[in-house]
Amino acid sequence: MQRRLRLSTAILRHAQKETHTMKLVFRLLSCFLLVLVGCQIAAAQITVTIEYPYPDLFNSVHEMIIEKFEAEHLDIKIKIRTTYENYEDGTQKVLRQAMTNTLPDITFQGLNRFRVFVDRGIAQPLDSFIDAEKDFGAWGFHAGMFSAGQFGDHVYALPFAYPATSVQGR
Repeated sequence: MQRRLRLSTAILRHAQKETHTMKLVFRLLSCFLLVLVGCQIAAAQITVTIEYPYPDLFNSVHEMIIEKFEAEHLDIKIKIRTTYENYEDGTQKVLRQAMTNTLPDITFQGLNRFRVFVDRGIAQPLDSFIDAEKDFGAWGFHAGMFSAGQFGDHVYALPFAYPATSVQGR
């Protein structure tokens, strides 16, 4: 647990060096790294597996974030295990993986589908990791972002690609 806390602190500090937009994207990925379900440690090398939807949209974003992160953290390897065609595919795949104990360390899911993971005990709360970081609130997260992934009294998810909807009148 101490190794994971040190890892999370290193990840979150790294994010402070990026531009504002990349800071937010990198911090979101870093927060998801905190949800490590089954981090494998071998010869001081940590491999973190991630899975995400819509590869046509997100491959280049994830590759850029991973490249920068791994350059700063030589003992951590991030492996993209597979991608999901869409959020429904991702939800079904994670539910099957939970039954066979083959979950990724991090999964990117639609916030509207996340409740099923909380109800089944698959998702883990992020509260203690968020609270452990002194300046987490200064990173651009606001109450609406926390509430989107909050169930009961705990935050289980943070938005990664959060759409903005606007209403335009004439």
